[in-house]
Amino acid sequence: MRLSDAMREASDVAGMQIHRSHWVALDQITSMQRAAEAARVTLSNGTELPVSRGYLPAVRAAGLLPKTAKTCQSG
Repeated sequence: MRLSDAMREASDVAGMQIHRSHWVALDQITSMQRAAEAARVTLSNGTELPVSRGYLPAVRAAGLLPKTAKTCQSG
């Protein structure tokens, strides 16, 4: 299944694409880390995923990523 098809099927779940091969449910994000232009998301099961530079503006607009390099916890 293509990622775009899976995202369409999960449309009732609040989430967003963070990488060309990763979509995350927003309620599963426990923290976000940012170092310079690189960012990573940590999920409730401990999985860490990269955030592509192309998706940083959307992640930032969603309020998930701080403007300065640091870790933020989701609560």
